[in-house]
Amino acid sequence: MPESTEAETESATEAAEETIAHVLVRPLEGDILAPFSDGELVKSETTGTWQTHNGVDLSCAAGADVFAIDTGTVSKVCSDALWGYTVTIDHDNGMTSRYCGLDGSLEVREGDTVQTGQKIGVTGASPDLESALEPHLHLEVQKSGVYVDPTAYFG
Repeated sequence: MPESTEAETESATEAAEETIAHVLVRPLEGDILAPFSDGELVKSETTGTWQTHNGVDLSCAAGADVFAIDTGTVSKVCSDALWGYTVTIDHDNGMTSRYCGLDGSLEVREGDTVQTGQKIGVTGASPDLESALEPHLHLEVQKSGVYVDPTAYFG
């Protein structure tokens, strides 16, 4: 087996440290209303069914400012029947974030580049899929296509 060069070892170490040290900002201040379920089934207060909760719900008043958790490119903006207005950001490092339950007056469009902490919109009413809960933002984060707990990355 060939030995690694010092430069290759340093590069791998730096990449590992960057992954561990990468810290995201919160999209808004608010208590955790419903945590990430990490693949476990939880009973939905709205539908009464058992399902996974692939994001975290952060309580807030309707009209609260929502900020990008990291730099990236807006890859999708849509009005979803279950989730309301949603914005998805590709962070160019294998991570994507999806903000659900926004008001229709968004401040970003598909293709826009956003900076960490940049306002992307405001919250609307709770998404229909979670309408039994108080007003909140539903935030999902995926790393390499796998849902991860967004709060694990918050500073």
